[in-house]
Amino acid sequence: HTTAQKQRITSTFEDTIACEMEGAAIGHVCYVNGTPCAILRAISDGGDEQAAMDYPTFLAKAADTATRVMLRFVESYEG
Repeated sequence: HTTAQKQRITSTFEDTIACEMEGAAIGHVCYVNGTPCAILRAISDGGDEQAAMDYPTFLAKAADTATRVMLRFVESYEG
């Protein structure tokens, strides 16, 4: 978004480190229905005009990291 919007969010919500909505909605539906859930998210930028890398570069890095995390999780699951 913009620096002004980011400042509004961080001043409204004390100790904010990220703003995320989609995973919260999924988590709430799972909670209400008694279904276990885990959300893995990656933060692509700081929420303002100062992105450190372009989205295609970020996407490749995030996909690789998410794949490695999920493989380790599945390999270590003892369900």
